[in-house]
Amino acid sequence: MVKPASERKDKYLIKRDGMTGQYVVMIKRPGLKVDAMANRAEIDAKIASILDANKVAKTTRIRYYNFARYLLKRKEQLTPEIVEKAKEFWIAFEECDEAVLDDLVKGLNLLPGAE
Repeated sequence: MVKPASERKDKYLIKRDGMTGQYVVMIKRPGLKVDAMANRAEIDAKIASILDANKVAKTTRIRYYNFARYLLKRKEQLTPEIVEKAKEFWIAFEECDEAVLDDLVKGLNLLPGAE
């Protein structure tokens, strides 16, 4: 089971604040988004459960993770046409199964207007 994002964030912040020297300089840089790092584990767990349900082999999972992450990064601008074009690309060039891609889109609520 994946810890909630808030627990992951709190643990990371405690660990980060205990560091010394150059690690502090590197880790506390302004571009680091702690919330995004914490939420990524939850999203990856959802993707993994969908891939497990579809019995996707461990060696081909990265293709599906990349598809889901591609759409999640563009979630605010997604239209059904963009989703279909992305699916066509992943089917043609990454040799992904369309049914699994459909399950990812539905399971992650990536369709515009989906709740």
